[in-house]
Amino acid sequence: MILLVFALLALLIALARGGDIMALARVPFRMGWLAILAVGLQILIFSQWWARSALAGWTPALYVLSLALLVGLVAANWRLPGMPVVGLGLACNALAIGLNGGRMPASLAALRTAGLEFVILKAGTLGSSANTVLLGPETRVPFLCDIFALPSWFPLATVFSVGDVLIAVGAAWFLLAVVRPRARSGTSPQRR
Repeated sequence: MILLVFALLALLIALARGGDIMALARVPFRMGWLAILAVGLQILIFSQWWARSALAGWTPALYVLSLALLVGLVAANWRLPGMPVVGLGLACNALAIGLNGGRMPASLAALRTAGLEFVILKAGTLGSSANTVLLGPETRVPFLCDIFALPSWFPLATVFSVGDVLIAVGAAWFLLAVVRPRARSGTSPQRR
């Protein structure tokens, strides 16, 4: 959710500067279908239907696959503004999730700060279809896991990782670079 908030904030700033939102439609974005496939896959594997199905055991592997699809999307669009930073963030998250059994470990302290202790209880009842596990001594690369939090009094309180911050910064960079005021033709001073 923090990613959407950052993206929306960047878009609002770009528009307030007189940015042209139609510039987004002119971006030479390649292989956009990978984003649709990745997001669709995540919606499916983290649904209640999937959690009750016989396929729920595939959730960790499919989660990592969805992240790999997003990394492929970023690689195909590497030259766009902010994409290298988004790619680094995705790689950090994919590494943390991949090295920890296909789930993102979350710090109990961060979950408590955000008022989200129930996430771990929910993960326990969902079993193999959960996308979160509790960070513990066996957690690999804990510094890349969900160890930061927006406090519970903050709207949209959540836990997040270094990778999430990098993705948000890269997405904001992209939006601020692309949604900018149109260049006015014929208004630049002539050189003498």
